[in-house]
Amino acid sequence: MKYILLVLIAILFSACGEDNVTNNYIGHDRTFVLITDYDRSSELVMSLSGIVNKEFPNVKFEYIQTRNFDVAQAAYVLEQAKKNYPINTVFLSTVDDGDSDRNIIFKVGDQAFILPDNGLASRILANYTHGEIRYIDNMLLFDGKHKSIDDVTFFEIYNSSLRTILSHAPLNRFGSLCTEPQLRPVYDAYRNAGNIIGQSLYIDNIGNVETNIPSDLLSGIELGSILKVQAGGSTFFARWATTFSSVPVGANVALLDANNKLILAVNFGNMSEKYSLNAGDTIQISAANIKVGFLRYNLSEISGNIIQGTKNSMQEFGLISGKNVEYIEKNANGDDSRLPILCKELVDLNCDIIIPVSTSASKAAVNYTPANIPVVYTYVTSPEFAGILNARENVTGLSDATNFDDYLKFVKELFPNLTKAGRMYNPNEANSQYAQQRLTSLSVLYGLEFTSEVIEDISQITPALSTFESQQINTILIAADNTMNLGMKDLSQNAIVKKMYIVGDSRENVEDGAIGGVSVDYAELAKETGISAISVLLGIKADDIAVKYLPTTQIYLNKKTAQALNFTFSDDLLNKASYIVE
Repeated sequence: MKYILLVLIAILFSACGEDNVTNNYIGHDRTFVLITDYDRSSELVMSLSGIVNKEFPNVKFEYIQTRNFDVAQAAYVLEQAKKNYPINTVFLSTVDDGDSDRNIIFKVGDQAFILPDNGLASRILANYTHGEIRYIDNMLLFDGKHKSIDDVTFFEIYNSSLRTILSHAPLNRFGSLCTEPQLRPVYDAYRNAGNIIGQSLYIDNIGNVETNIPSDLLSGIELGSILKVQAGGSTFFARWATTFSSVPVGANVALLDANNKLILAVNFGNMSEKYSLNAGDTIQISAANIKVGFLRYNLSEISGNIIQGTKNSMQEFGLISGKNVEYIEKNANGDDSRLPILCKELVDLNCDIIIPVSTSASKAAVNYTPANIPVVYTYVTSPEFAGILNARENVTGLSDATNFDDYLKFVKELFPNLTKAGRMYNPNEANSQYAQQRLTSLSVLYGLEFTSEVIEDISQITPALSTFESQQINTILIAADNTMNLGMKDLSQNAIVKKMYIVGDSRENVEDGAIGGVSVDYAELAKETGISAISVLLGIKADDIAVKYLPTTQIYLNKKTAQALNFTFSDDLLNKASYIVE
C-alpha cells in the first residue's frame, strides 16, 4: 500500500513532458491555485475561493494543502505545481513559519506568484527565469483604509492581491521593488568523493522523505546493500531495496520513486518523525561500512556455528563480509576475567553493534559496554537468572533455553528404568547454574536422583567421570554448560570406554559422541539472532524488540555411540529424531 501511495504522489508531481501546460480546464480561461496549510473549511480559504467563484467565474479554483508552517516543503510543492498547471495560472501560497512580515509578487512568463517573503519562492527563482519582484505594500490596494502596511491583515493582503492580479493589473501596481528576496538553499544533488549530497524535498502523509538524489548518483552502490545516511542531525543506516518488505517491520529502507529519485522510509513507520527530518534538510548518503563485534566465552563448536549462522542471516539483508561489514571476534578462552577487557577492545574499535555469544559473554557485554552501543545477546539460557534482563538500555537478545521438562522426558524415553544420574556443571556459568537448579527441582517428578560434580576446567572432567564410575552411576546429563561443551569429545570417548552414557543438549554434543540430546533449533537461533541484529542496525530500538525464546523441538541421536555401547533406540525415538549420526 505504501509503495502505491508513493507512486501516486510521484505521478501527481511529475512533469508532463515540458513545463507550463498550455491547455486550461474546460469552461475556464484561467486557473487559480491556492497552496496553503489552512484547512479547506477555514475562513481564509473560503474567502479566497469565494472571490474566485463570485467575481471571476471564468477562473478555475484549485486547492493544495501542505504541512503546517513547512516553508521548504511548500516551496517544492509550488515548483511541482508550476510545472503542471497552465501557463496563465496564478499561484498564491500562505505557508509561513513566522520568518517574514512582508509579501511579494512576481511572474515567470504568464504565471504569477503571490507569496510570503520567507524563502517560499526559492526554488522558482533559482530554477526559472523571472521578471521583477515587487513587495505588496501599495496602500492604494486597500482603498485607503490603513495608513501603514503594518496595519493591514494578511486576509486583506491576500484578498486584495488576488482581485488585483486576476483583473490583469501590472506588477508595478502592487508596490515597491524587491531586490533581495529571502532565499533558502536550493541545489542539485551531487557526488563528493564517496559521499552523495542532496536535499529532502517533500514529506508525504505517512512520513516518507522524498529527496532530490537521482538513481545515477547511486551507481557503484549495489542494490540490496546498506546505506549510511546523515540527515537532520542524525546518522543511521537504511537498506537500499525495491520494496518495503525487504526489511523487518519498523526498519529503515531506501527506495526509488517513479522519477528514480531516492526516498527514505520506514517499513510500517514514519521516517520523518523517527529522525526529525524536514523538507529542505541536507541529506548525505554513502555506502555503509559497518563493524559488528562478536564476543565469545570460549571456542566451543556450538558458539562458532551460531556466529556463522548469524553472519549468514545478516548477509540476506545486505551485509556482505569484505564489502560493507567487518566482523570482529574476541574470545576469552574460558577465562571470565578477560571478558571486560575484550569488551573495551570492541568499544575502542568503534563497533556499531556487539553480539555476545553465551551467558558469560552476554553479562560482560551488558555490564562493560556503554549504552549507546546496542547489544544483541544470544545463546543465553536464562537472561533473567543471568541478571541481564532489563539491566540497561539498548539491549535485546535470544535465549537457547531448553525446556527442562522436555529434556528429562527425553532422558526417561531413552532410559525408562533410570533412577540415578550424574551431572557435571561449572557453577561459574550462570547458564549452568540455572540448568542445575531447574533439573534438580524437576528430578523428583521423573523419579531421578542426581549426583553432581563441579567442573571449573575441562581438565577436571576425566577425574569426575571416574568418580561417577566408582559410584556405579552410568548416565551423565550435560545441559547449558560451555565448559562441558568444550570438553564433550574427550568426555564421550572416555565414557564409551567405561560403558557410560552421555546425554547432551545440542546437535554438536551428539556429533561429539553423546548418545542423544534434545534442544532448540540452533540453526533457527542463529538466523533469528541475525534478524534481530540487522533490525537494530536498521533503526529499530533494541529495547523495542522482545527477547526471543525458541521451542524445544530437536531430537538428536548417535547410532555409532549406541552401537559401541550395545544400545538400541526405540522406533518411536528414531522416527522423531531431527538428526541421526549414522
